[in-house]
Amino acid sequence: MLRQTIQAGGFFCVLLVPVFLGIGIAADTPILAFAVVMLGLPLLRPVVGPLPSKPIPWRESIATALHLLPMVYGALLLGTITFVLHHLQAHGISSFGYGLAMALSLWITLLLSTCVSHELIHRRGRLHMSLGTLLAGMAGYPVLLQEHIAHHAQPGNTTGAAWPRMDESAWRFALRRSKVVLVAAYGRDSPFWRATSSTRVTTTLHLGTGACLAAGTAFWFAAGLSGLVLYASVAVSVWFGVQLITYIQHWRLGEDRQGESARQGLGWEDDCRLQAWLTLGVSLHHRHHQRTHQPYYHLTLADDSPRLPANYVILLVLCLFPPLWRRSMQPALSHWEADPSSPRSSGRRITCFYLYEKGSSPVNG
Repeated sequence: MLRQTIQAGGFFCVLLVPVFLGIGIAADTPILAFAVVMLGLPLLRPVVGPLPSKPIPWRESIATALHLLPMVYGALLLGTITFVLHHLQAHGISSFGYGLAMALSLWITLLLSTCVSHELIHRRGRLHMSLGTLLAGMAGYPVLLQEHIAHHAQPGNTTGAAWPRMDESAWRFALRRSKVVLVAAYGRDSPFWRATSSTRVTTTLHLGTGACLAAGTAFWFAAGLSGLVLYASVAVSVWFGVQLITYIQHWRLGEDRQGESARQGLGWEDDCRLQAWLTLGVSLHHRHHQRTHQPYYHLTLADDSPRLPANYVILLVLCLFPPLWRRSMQPALSHWEADPSSPRSSGRRITCFYLYEKGSSPVNG
């Protein structure tokens, strides 16, 4: 029981990022949350280590606590954003540097909140889907449910915008995918504008859009035009960040390279325990496509999935530089394509780029 409690406790670190956001604002150090996630947490990988190779048979009481965790997170995030708004109303945005630091911490906090939203929208209960949609809307990505259903319905599709094309940069994919998603959600022929449309997707799209507009209005009332610009900038950045993560998860795994096998919903995975905790299993993406409705605390690495040579934080930066990205990722892809049954993993290393560079024998972390 004690061992399971300790293992389950790791997932509660998802609560730390909103806490660091609040502490940073209160301590007049608004960059704190961004610095912790982008600089501090990746260095903990050697300490925390890789995920266990087998699923954990959780006790019912622990599974119940883990099931409730996303709802606890939602309440905490709402409270933290309310505190941020109160602080803005009382003190405003004193300088450009202060506003930039706050925007960066808000961005990383809200980007990670879409991982919690992702878990909730995959649950079958209406309450969970509504809460997930509200969180996504507040984060600036109100189309999450609609976009994600379409994504799962088109595994490996590179003709549309579900998977990136083989030689497409992250920038081009993000722009192309954003256009497709926006037209599907808010285009002239979208059900969004039909008063008689009451499907689950349309209802949640209305809910998410309302949450996004309400959040923008709240920032406007709290800090005027500066507050509105702050929120709008963060929302656009969250939107862009979601597309980049999709790019990382499915780079060169579409039908234009993998053929028919791409229809399995191939996805890059990472065995970092800390990253699985912080993203509620989003980093176990190949397995997620195989078992769409499986709760995050039951997800495990797929035995034959391609493995990312570093965590999302490092790769989010690398993918912005296409030549550097291809040079870093192609060896990992080539290794997996040659022998899918022997994926390399970073294990307790911060990255495993050098393993591919040296051409050493496969290891499993």
